[in-house]
Amino acid sequence: QPLHAVSMFGAVLLASEDTKTIGEQVKGAADRMSAMLEGLMQLARIGEAEYTTTRVSRALGEVLSDLSSATHTYGAVVTRQGDGEVALGEAHLRVILQNLVNNAMKYHRDGVPPVIDVRISVRGSRTEIAVVDNGRGLRRSDLRKVTRLFKRLDRDRAGRGMHR
Repeated sequence: QPLHAVSMFGAVLLASEDTKTIGEQVKGAADRMSAMLEGLMQLARIGEAEYTTTRVSRALGEVLSDLSSATHTYGAVVTRQGDGEVALGEAHLRVILQNLVNNAMKYHRDGVPPVIDVRISVRGSRTEIAVVDNGRGLRRSDLRKVTRLFKRLDRDRAGRGMHR
């Protein structure tokens, strides 16, 4: 149980005042990873999954915290506008948001730092989430391919193409 071990080491770090902030981050990341893995397992059993109402800003905040290292590495600027709720479990929503924001960072134009704006708007009974970036974009011929499970369009970048 490696995630349990990481979580426990995080708890030990919390006991020391000097490492409290790092320990909180390690423990929080391990707990979210565990929830994400559970979400992936639920995604595999999508017909059996139970859904709840999730506030988008909360899930997005956790995703941005998890991606803070990548944000720094790429020199990315991520902004968010609006908020709303979706009828989807938080772990599922985090998987989706992390995939979208992470891809916006990875697929930036060479020499241009990524600028990513996550726009959340409520229209009637629906909540719309748009991730808008200044990246390379997609060819029209690739639009259908990007929604296929384990399908990757760019072999030069890290990732598994695991989304749905």
